[in-house]
Amino acid sequence: TGYPVAGATVLVQTENINISATTGDDGGFLFSNQDYKRQFKMSIGAAGFLSQSYYQISADTSFACILEPLNSTITGRVIDHGSSVADVCLSLIRQPENCFYDSVRTDADGQFMFSRVMAGSYHFQITDSRYLSATPEINFELALEDRVWVDVPVKKAIVASIEMAGAENVLSGTRTRYRLTAFSAEGEKLPLPTDILWHSNPAAAGEVQNGIFYPASGFFSTISLFARSDSLHLADSVTVIIAAPLTPETDSQFNDGNGFRVQISPGSVGEEIALGVVAQTPFSGGNNANGWRPAGKMYKLTPMNYSFFMPLEITVPAPAGTSVEQFIVGKWQSEAREWVPIGGIPAGQSVTGEIHSTGSYVLISSPLLLGLSSLELCPNPFSPMIDTDGDGEAGLAIRFIATSATSMTPKVTVKIYNLTGQLIRTLWDERVVEKAVPLVVRWDGLTQHQRMARNGRYLLNMVVSDDSDTKEYWHSIVLLK
Repeated sequence: TGYPVAGATVLVQTENINISATTGDDGGFLFSNQDYKRQFKMSIGAAGFLSQSYYQISADTSFACILEPLNSTITGRVIDHGSSVADVCLSLIRQPENCFYDSVRTDADGQFMFSRVMAGSYHFQITDSRYLSATPEINFELALEDRVWVDVPVKKAIVASIEMAGAENVLSGTRTRYRLTAFSAEGEKLPLPTDILWHSNPAAAGEVQNGIFYPASGFFSTISLFARSDSLHLADSVTVIIAAPLTPETDSQFNDGNGFRVQISPGSVGEEIALGVVAQTPFSGGNNANGWRPAGKMYKLTPMNYSFFMPLEITVPAPAGTSVEQFIVGKWQSEAREWVPIGGIPAGQSVTGEIHSTGSYVLISSPLLLGLSSLELCPNPFSPMIDTDGDGEAGLAIRFIATSATSMTPKVTVKIYNLTGQLIRTLWDERVVEKAVPLVVRWDGLTQHQRMARNGRYLLNMVVSDDSDTKEYWHSIVLLK
């Protein structure tokens, strides 16, 4: 049947000669250095095969013999939870070679038959995409002229998940293949659904067709690739860093599709590098001793600490709804844990500046100096008896925000004086407050001795201080009972 038969006995006979040989692993045999004067008889036999005899064989002959196996038959049934399953493809695999022997489909009653099967070791394999084997491999030995019945349990192949795999780093403009695999709940591999849809986020990153990603030329950023099956409500994704391939000759612009751009000029790098960018939330820690405040996304350029031969021009978008004139480009100084300004020119809703090395860049605004901002005196004039402004409390509400470039907790003093300079009431005395947080202090019209003050004009004195400076403010207020 096409398989070499090893270990077969080959017997050559004449009137005076009886010699034998055994076939090797390839089924071959050889008789040499014999003086054959006449024709001879050749007999070949092997376990599991019908013996064959050949007559009038001459010397110096190349000879091929096909042995007919003593065949066996395998019948059985494919079942799913006890019920017969029709039209299922079942393959018979011969061991230990693990090679395909034959395949059949079950009939209307779920039954199958393999006939003319050689003796040996076998197992079944379900080769129907709709079903999986419900048990570990069914292995069995087939003896000569056996008649075997085997029940083959199966279960429906239900896709429980799909998983995507592929490169995490690719170059702009270089196509890359991604693999998608379907699994059952038990982790068995299954055929993929036929309605798989692929896409990238953002869409400007490029196209995905049948698992092949085509990054857009000139695009670099960190993106997500998605694959989904709407019929099964399954999806998976991978994060991909698309880097800009730079050479000493590169003269091009790369962008992330959201406003961040890098302009590369020839001679900017001395060798081939892959320039990557990751948009992140700006660092909020550090001592911030210089008081610069980050805004919008922070852009981390890699490889880290790479110095350019010529400066690169980067364009950083400002957050929506902000005034771009207040921003410049800043770089994170990891050793000092603070933002260092590098300058920039506002244009549209972005700021463009020059950088000399990779690192983390963001738009920063000028530091807040020591002071009191957003001051409101509600109402003014006020009555200690009436809730004039409708906030639920009578008297004067003094609302403000304390700012400082050097301290997170400046101190605030609030006092009331009459027009002759006499202290009427101390509301706060060097109270420690949190900077950049809305604050409120109230005057109910009472004096330091808890007596109601007279109608008239008074002076509000406010002092804010930190470890480096002190600022004082005076405002006029009017009390009317």
